[in-house]
Amino acid sequence: LYWTDSETNRIEVANLNGTSRKVLFWQDLDQPRAIALDPAHGYMYWTDWGETPRIERAGMDSSTRKIIVDSDIYWPNGLTIDLDEQKLYWADAKLSFIHRANLDGSFRQKVVEGSLTHPFALTLSGDTLYWTD
Repeated sequence: LYWTDSETNRIEVANLNGTSRKVLFWQDLDQPRAIALDPAHGYMYWTDWGETPRIERAGMDSSTRKIIVDSDIYWPNGLTIDLDEQKLYWADAKLSFIHRANLDGSFRQKVVEGSLTHPFALTLSGDTLYWTD
């Protein structure tokens, strides 16, 4: 189980029964929010909507941390991965949009803009994207 903690500014992992708990990241995090995993490729992705909003990725073992989106982003909230299409989707609550990009942050595209009030969470089921607003 992987999770973000916006109060302590950490990303942690533990076994499902709570054993082997470990802090993966605690530095250079301001307000970590959403987290999504790509276990087949060994990556985790997370949003941070602190002073320097961004989306980052790292190995699920905390290796190779990298910022993949840091422009035209303000309050990145929801985050989900389309594993079939290898796309990362995120919602921005301040800028009121849902965008997507390749898993390395390249080829960014608009998905929904203009009709959202405060998008918060995202998930995919098949080829349908669901969100809370």
